[in-house]
Amino acid sequence: MKTSLTYLLICFSLALCGFIGFQWVREARLRDDVQKLTIESHGKTEAAANLEGTIKTLQNEIARLDALKAELTEDAKTNRQQVAQMRTELRKANGENETFIKQVETHQKALTQANENIRQQNEGIQKQNSELKLMVDQRNNAITKQNELIEQYNDLVKKFNELQEQLKVRNATAAQ
Repeated sequence: MKTSLTYLLICFSLALCGFIGFQWVREARLRDDVQKLTIESHGKTEAAANLEGTIKTLQNEIARLDALKAELTEDAKTNRQQVAQMRTELRKANGENETFIKQVETHQKALTQANENIRQQNEGIQKQNSELKLMVDQRNNAITKQNELIEQYNDLVKKFNELQEQLKVRNATAAQ
């Protein structure tokens, strides 16, 4: 019996060694799993911290963008008002421009008509100047002819007076 107990004890010892080996392998695997989980947990904690930092950064960026959006919205509103005002001013300026264009056209027509009238008057003045020159030439010719006639008349009167003197002298000599 002693042998059977020894065998039994050896079997139990071997079984216990096998069980310890099995547990040791299992523990090694579990330690690896725990280490992996610890590393993974640490990585996730780090990622969570990074994500929280990113979230804070993004929240700050969102707040900045919201403020910028509000500012740009206000600028757009102001720009729309300015555009509306400029359109009104542009319409007014276009209306004034049309009025000025019409006035310029009217003035151009009046100027063209005045220039035409002046041209016609200049032609009339030139015609009158040529007629006046012709009349002056005719008057000068008439005066020259009249002067010649007066000169001839004076010569004739002189001759007549000389003849009268000669006749008086003859009559006086004949009466004597």
